[in-house]
Amino acid sequence: MNKAVADYRTNLASLLLGIHSIPSQFDREISDLTLDSRQAKPGSCFLSIGASNKQTIDNMRDSAVRGSVVILTDKDVAPGLNDVPVFVLQDLGNRVGEIAERFFKYPTNDLRVCAVTGTNGKTTVSYLTALAVRFLEGKCGYIGTLGAGEIMDLEETSHTTLDAVAIRRLLARFNSLGIDCTNIEASSHGIVQGRLQALKFHSIAFTNLGHDHLDYHGTIENYSASKIRLFEENRHQHVILNADDPYSIGVYSKLTGDEMLWVCSSKQTTFSQKFSNLIIAKNIEINSREVVFDLFWNKKKIKVTSSLLGVFNVDNLLMVAATLLSLGYEFDSVGNCLQKFETIPGRMELLGRTSAGSLVYLDYAHTPDSLSAILSAVQELNPSQIFLVFGCGGDRDKTKRAPMGAVAEKLADKVFLTSDNPRYEDQMSIFSDIMADVTHKDKFVIEPDREAAIRQAILFSQEGDYVVIAGKGHETTQSKNGIEYPFSDRAIASNYLQLGAIL
Repeated sequence: MNKAVADYRTNLASLLLGIHSIPSQFDREISDLTLDSRQAKPGSCFLSIGASNKQTIDNMRDSAVRGSVVILTDKDVAPGLNDVPVFVLQDLGNRVGEIAERFFKYPTNDLRVCAVTGTNGKTTVSYLTALAVRFLEGKCGYIGTLGAGEIMDLEETSHTTLDAVAIRRLLARFNSLGIDCTNIEASSHGIVQGRLQALKFHSIAFTNLGHDHLDYHGTIENYSASKIRLFEENRHQHVILNADDPYSIGVYSKLTGDEMLWVCSSKQTTFSQKFSNLIIAKNIEINSREVVFDLFWNKKKIKVTSSLLGVFNVDNLLMVAATLLSLGYEFDSVGNCLQKFETIPGRMELLGRTSAGSLVYLDYAHTPDSLSAILSAVQELNPSQIFLVFGCGGDRDKTKRAPMGAVAEKLADKVFLTSDNPRYEDQMSIFSDIMADVTHKDKFVIEPDREAAIRQAILFSQEGDYVVIAGKGHETTQSKNGIEYPFSDRAIASNYLQLGAIL
């Protein structure tokens, strides 16, 4: 995200005032910040964090060659680098957010920033909220899995949550474009690594917590704690909770009471009954084309008809409604917005109907809970059979593989087990982990070639069947042995549907 913003140049001593003392002879005017040496340019201040000593030195040299005039690092590796002064701040990793806020003149002071965290639903809630604000105001920002930028002009990004400097740069650009509201997906990695540190939020929404990223966090307790940190470490005015998820109780217990609380429920759980500010869905009806429900808030009611299928999407829509209400929009306007949404890229996205009459869906589901949610949503449509295509990523959380295999066995009639970004891991080893707890192995077809697996599922399905292609959603590459190959589930499936596609 390198589009130009206003000139934020300043001198280093002012930027680090109260953080680190800068002798006058080493003070420099800096015109940019970067955490990536490859992005350094004349006038840059390069911040080197978390690398090994050798990599740190290599990165410092690279940034100096590209024009950095000063380097900040958390490693005590060198007193200086040619004519480029180097300053060691051992707690630099915890200071980057504050430094970036200062450099970009506190961009969140002029923005309403709505954050969404949780295992599943972050993308849907963030993306739809941004679309709704655009419907209502004309512009809205978005930073997340689907890209970053004004919601109708997104650029591809490498991470769900951008680094601390990149986020501020983008928020500053939003200010310059007259955008005063943005939505951010807050991943657990981004929270723990300080990428969101020192941001001021209008609202923080918690969708749910499920089995994911335990390769990084170690335990579900640590994973939960990482989400709660977002509420504990950042200023915010509003909190939005999904009362139907048990981990919301843990989030609620950590709140200070200074924020305004919005509570959502489609199941009217015991926990939800504690609160007066409830956003509720009742009388939910689902068919193959739409979901219909009554939306209630503050003694008001509106009937909502949405093309986003599945009860899990009702829960997502409630979170969107609560966020919009927290922003001050009228209830009727909020209800009308919920009915305008079309399919979200790679989220229970209907690709078409095969010549035999089966329906083909694409979904990003890559956790046990999200896979269960999408398959349960399809089961609600009374299919003759469910054909599932899925796999698990290599060099990532291995503990979710067997549970995903168990979900597939329970909820699908035929499973085409295939590759999903194997990275450097042996594909057959991944399959073995997925099949560890499977008893009806005859349900499974092992097909490492993902295109072949998609083709077989589509060609074998018949009238009344549903094909679900899960795991990669909107992604357009497949990672194997260090190489990113072009690969799109949507493009592959669409090619086979063109023989007789009907929407």
